[in-house]
Amino acid sequence: MTMDLFEGLSEAKLFENGVFLQPDHDYKIKVDRLLVKKARKGFNAFIMEGTILSSTSDKDPVGAKRSWLQKMEPTETAWPALKGFFYALLGYSFNSDKEFLAANVDPQLKALANSAVQDAGDKPQPFKGRTIGVRTSGIITKAAQKPFTRHDFYPTDVKLGG
Repeated sequence: MTMDLFEGLSEAKLFENGVFLQPDHDYKIKVDRLLVKKARKGFNAFIMEGTILSSTSDKDPVGAKRSWLQKMEPTETAWPALKGFFYALLGYSFNSDKEFLAANVDPQLKALANSAVQDAGDKPQPFKGRTIGVRTSGIITKAAQKPFTRHDFYPTDVKLGG
């Protein structure tokens, strides 16, 4: 089945009941699975399931299973978050690798994102086992004035495709 849910991801400017990361902490996570699914509230969600390798939070100890969920709409906020996630997962920093990313990753980003969430028979997902860093920040959303945990991903693994 070919998914086209990532239309426009390359041009972005920078449900299972998961246990999510605590705000205001720093983590290193090993990716166990990436998936897209329709959440109970009816929206499409991109989900990373992973294992904590290091953590500054007592509530998220090493070895714990945690998830990150990104609503895929509105794309004005979803695509930049997903693009930053994939850059870090590939081992790149937007700030230091802008030219390489624009020339080499962005043209392939939609296909890469689609392949990342596909199970191909006996072959594991291409990013299973990769590591990624994330800093979380507790914020209040502008529109709804509700608490929200922002996730800022950074590379911790070797660069792919560079």
